[in-house]
Amino acid sequence: MASRKGSIKKESNSNIPICTPTNIQIKANLQNFTFPKNSYKEDYLSHIISKSEYDNIIQSISRIISSAWMKKRDNDKLTLPPLLTTLAVIAVLCALIYLIVIYYSIQYGTILLVVSMICILLSIVITFTIAIYNFSRRLGTFKTTQDIIREDINDELSRQNNIYANKIIFHFNNEESYLDIKILQVNPDKK
Repeated sequence: MASRKGSIKKESNSNIPICTPTNIQIKANLQNFTFPKNSYKEDYLSHIISKSEYDNIIQSISRIISSAWMKKRDNDKLTLPPLLTTLAVIAVLCALIYLIVIYYSIQYGTILLVVSMICILLSIVITFTIAIYNFSRRLGTFKTTQDIIREDINDELSRQNNIYANKIIFHFNNEESYLDIKILQVNPDKK
């Protein structure tokens, strides 16, 4: 029975957000990476921030998260420059020509053997050129999606915290995926 209560308590701590007169936690919807729109707690927030202002903040945070995922998708689509792709195709074709010409050079003479050697050397030179280019080029540094989300949301919440200074503090917990709202001016009617 004790272990059952412990597991129920553990589940409720991880799934049910905290909502007190001084602290509100809003858990993100992890399927679509947004925050619920109906998370405004009128009893605790009405004397500090209107519902429409609050909804705009939540909506802007959700937009930040979705734009971070779009940035990640764009970073995942990086490709080789078209010239390198063309050179790689030429190198493969030269290698194939080498194989065909070396086969026929056995029957038809040494001139085809020279042509096959030129093809394979050209293929090797192109391959090494591509390898050296890829090794020496600078790749952009990419942030993880979590870092992008954390930085962008913290910038937005910092702006909001300046607007509502000494009344309310917004904080995003990236690891737990929840928005933490600390209420500094408690409504005297709801204490």
